[in-house]
Amino acid sequence: MRRKRASKSKLLHSIEFYTNALHVATQIPDATSQDAAQRSTLRATLYFNRAQSHFLLKNYGLCISDSCKAIQLRPTYYKAFYRCVVAGKLQEARTLCSAVLQQHSQEPIPSELVEQFRKLLHNIDERCRQVTSAHTTRQRELIVERKERQDCEDAIIRTLQRRNIVVSTTPIFKNLNVLCPAKLYLDANRRLHWPILFLYPDVGHTDYLADCSEDVLLRDVATTLYAWDREPAPWDVQRTYNAMSVEFYVPIPGQSPSSNTPETTVLLQFDRSLSHTLRYLCSKGYQIPVIPVFYVRLQCSTS
Repeated sequence: MRRKRASKSKLLHSIEFYTNALHVATQIPDATSQDAAQRSTLRATLYFNRAQSHFLLKNYGLCISDSCKAIQLRPTYYKAFYRCVVAGKLQEARTLCSAVLQQHSQEPIPSELVEQFRKLLHNIDERCRQVTSAHTTRQRELIVERKERQDCEDAIIRTLQRRNIVVSTTPIFKNLNVLCPAKLYLDANRRLHWPILFLYPDVGHTDYLADCSEDVLLRDVATTLYAWDREPAPWDVQRTYNAMSVEFYVPIPGQSPSSNTPETTVLLQFDRSLSHTLRYLCSKGYQIPVIPVFYVRLQCSTS
């Protein structure tokens, strides 16, 4: 760990050093054109060295910025081009390499350097092809994933229609998916699996089961919810709420919001399956949330 911190400290110190050196280099007046050329070379080298420090610190944006400044001062600065490529700016580096090779036809450049640029251009083209191929592959995967997801949703909708279960498109409770993160799904045997959210109005708490098959009896749902091998809720360490002492119910609002029709409380029967229960609630005019919500109370409770 000490070695890593020392390395980072040295890199930060080197960046500060090159920044100060660049400031000094810009203040020196040029007596001759040769001085101007030398100063441009010096500044390009300083920019490149600072870019290298940024690269090692994974500051890729700053690395590319300094590399481009070095290239502007030295148009044939091969190392700066290479640093741009490694830092990830493929298209910009390709444009610059192409410009240098085009310049070679008008202004002689050492053959060794030209060969380096050609190899670099070839490597850039190869990386561009790899990136394009990976992007195309990912796009195809996303299309397949979207189609599979849409097919699953369509299959669920058709199954719900066959079951005569109407699911509300607008959740009755806000942040319902936060209280119960699971989702409705259809298994390989074409059975619906529901998550169920349980509300305890007497104590102001919630609970949920992530996966309940549509053919399971509510009695078994309660047995699973209050299983003895399941840790009791902090607010019910005495296990007052258990499969034998509770009942599930659903309050159904009046048919017309403008009328004074009282709310109806539908007591759920434990000897009915989940699918039968949801279908029965729909027959009472109740639209099932994507995550069904059952209220829980003790059998002796009157709330």
